[in-house]
Amino acid sequence: MKLHFPHPHPTFGTKNHPKPQSAWQRSVYYWWWEYLRRNEDYKRTCEKGGKGKCAALYKDFGDVFATDFKTWWTEDDRGARLFAEPPTPSIRAIEEGIVLKTPQEKTLVLEVPLNLPRNHLVKRFREILSKRHSGKKGNKVGARTQAKYPIASGRIDIKSLKRALQVWDARQENPKKTICELATELNLAPAHRIQPSDSPKVAFDKRNNLNATASRYLRRAKQAIDGAGKGKFPLRLERSEKRCN
Repeated sequence: MKLHFPHPHPTFGTKNHPKPQSAWQRSVYYWWWEYLRRNEDYKRTCEKGGKGKCAALYKDFGDVFATDFKTWWTEDDRGARLFAEPPTPSIRAIEEGIVLKTPQEKTLVLEVPLNLPRNHLVKRFREILSKRHSGKKGNKVGARTQAKYPIASGRIDIKSLKRALQVWDARQENPKKTICELATELNLAPAHRIQPSDSPKVAFDKRNNLNATASRYLRRAKQAIDGAGKGKFPLRLERSEKRCN
């Protein structure tokens, strides 16, 4: 039975034609793994062989520091076990003579007279489905998923996730640098880069904007890191952050 993921899952290609790492990074599940690696409680749990504050989560996610993402994801079908939807029956024809057992939950059984016009049958199917199916246009996938570890509902912005973690890592590596210096080096807001010709007021306003932009990324990164250590991954990012990429 083909697996279904609520969001695009990473693909690695074949042995002779492997895909580059950039292909993995287009999946939100890759970033869950990356953010979890920044969680200090989970790191200490891994160092103690699964004992510690995140012991329960460790049973599912394992040591995220022991291997690369591809190995971690494919080992014992871990990615599928954690993030794929539980197997569900697909649409199938009930052949003549088959005794239909009690329908499973969330299953609708229809009798379709095949002597009627196709367009009429399709129309009736849509009418019945609209009354019986709980999903509606515009509903968030995260609200309906049955995956063991669902992605938090909200707009998923992979570029902002990558950018926020980049800012977080730069801050950890350079704790003595100011937020403004980091924002400038990472080119977070090119339009607000301070120029030698700027007046004191203009430079002051630009500095405030750079500080605010970097601080937003740091706050969102911390939120995602903390959530990953609890088996949750919040992804809702402010629109203003997207404009700073």
